[in-house]
Amino acid sequence: DDSGLIAYARLLPPGLSYPDVSVGRFAVEPSARHQGVGTLLMEKSLEEIDKIWPDTAIRISAQAHLGEFYEKFNFIKVSDSYLEDGIPHIEMLKQQ
Repeated sequence: DDSGLIAYARLLPPGLSYPDVSVGRFAVEPSARHQGVGTLLMEKSLEEIDKIWPDTAIRISAQAHLGEFYEKFNFIKVSDSYLEDGIPHIEMLKQQ
């Protein structure tokens, strides 16, 4: 069925997960990966964040192996690796 959800991102206001804005539960269906879907979703997420919370830093908890993906959007690593749900993660920050 081609009508299913293939990607998802949750935009979180400042003060909910972090003092900064956050993108949580960023996910792309495995069959849709490596086709630019994640890039488009992140671009749209950043556009929406800029409209809703202009000039606000964005902080995320990223799976460690995806650090380079987020670096393409000017996120920088701001923590050592830590386990979240048994998966290595890193905290990353993007200044607006």
